[in-house]
Amino acid sequence: MDYEQTTQDRARTLLQALDPQLRDGLRQVLSGQGPLQIPLTEAVRRVVRRVEFPLIVELVGDDPDTLGAILLALHPDERASNLMSLDPGNRPEVVRSMASMTMESWLRAVASTAAKLCPDDEQVSGLHAAAETLNSMGQARMNEILDTLRQTDSDMASNIRSLMFVFEDIQYITDQGLQRLLRAIEPDQLALALKAASDTVKNKLYSNLPPRVAEDVKSRIQESGPVRLTQVEEVQRDIVALARRLEEDGEIVIVMPDARARGMSENQ
Repeated sequence: MDYEQTTQDRARTLLQALDPQLRDGLRQVLSGQGPLQIPLTEAVRRVVRRVEFPLIVELVGDDPDTLGAILLALHPDERASNLMSLDPGNRPEVVRSMASMTMESWLRAVASTAAKLCPDDEQVSGLHAAAETLNSMGQARMNEILDTLRQTDSDMASNIRSLMFVFEDIQYITDQGLQRLLRAIEPDQLALALKAASDTVKNKLYSNLPPRVAEDVKSRIQESGPVRLTQVEEVQRDIVALARRLEEDGEIVIVMPDARARGMSENQ
């Protein structure tokens, strides 16, 4: 096994050694999906406490600024014992780095360290974070932001949109995948979601439902009174989230207009 693969395996071992709440929090932060719910110094401190310091050194290297940033998050007695575990020739430089470190330089060093500790497929992606953020909004607000962005940076708007999956994109799920998705949605929820859907999406879904169920959903739509758009958008977001989970699990395939399949092929 090559060194790079060994390092990634050890990085995963490091993350697995953390308690689930911290591990999930770090993954969310590093993938741009959410804020860490504990102070950053405490996050670094827990990592060092849970994992042997020599392993961290092996993963991040012997750069004095990186090691100084890690030690700076620890309590003084913990700093001393871990400092003594370093190569004697490197200790003075690590101390010098700690002594000259500002909050700005410490944050930069911690961010660099986090990137080294996190496997390649879990690195921070601002583009993915932007897509995730807009995906969590209502359709109208999302379109407003994208339309405005398109006027100043059309390439960026296109790149963000290509990573997004919104309710109207359900029409691009293969028939087999769509049937799998629909089996997991209650008829009343589906009817509510379709109240603000295009005819194209409605017809696509109806054609993949058993005839009796399709008629039931149509009746629910006709018989239901006025509802707030926010209610419809909330249900649509729930369905989108379900579709994305099924895609990640390889249970459905989404073929976007550019003919590139998203997700794993069915029945592989």
